[in-house]
Amino acid sequence: MARKEFLGSFICLLLVTFFISSSLGDGNERKLAGSCTCSNDNIYIVQGQEYNPGIPTFTVTIINTCKSNCKPRNIHLYCGWFASWDWVDPKDFRRISYDDCLVNYGRPMAPFDTIYFTYTNTYMYHLSVKSVEFV
Repeated sequence: MARKEFLGSFICLLLVTFFISSSLGDGNERKLAGSCTCSNDNIYIVQGQEYNPGIPTFTVTIINTCKSNCKPRNIHLYCGWFASWDWVDPKDFRRISYDDCLVNYGRPMAPFDTIYFTYTNTYMYHLSVKSVEFV
């Protein structure tokens, strides 16, 4: 692994660790039985660029930081006309229509589940949470 690639991956890992640890709380949160305290803010998206010659390659990490019993599913992201020169597994991420991409085939994500994929394009797409259902 090239030094720049390693550094980019390391920084991404640090950011992810920070976001997860900041969402853990102190364990004193009060919850009603059967209630879900999670929100769209518990879905973290971190992107980075791998440094290699040719068409730029971008890494995406999507993490469910919600620690309650409810699980996010049908996670949709704003994604513009997302496209990749290289194949992205549609089970992980796929564009349904303009500005609507589905994560994890719509399946629920357990606490701290992570979806990771790379895509290749001339520019990085802005990805942000559009909607999430919690079950």
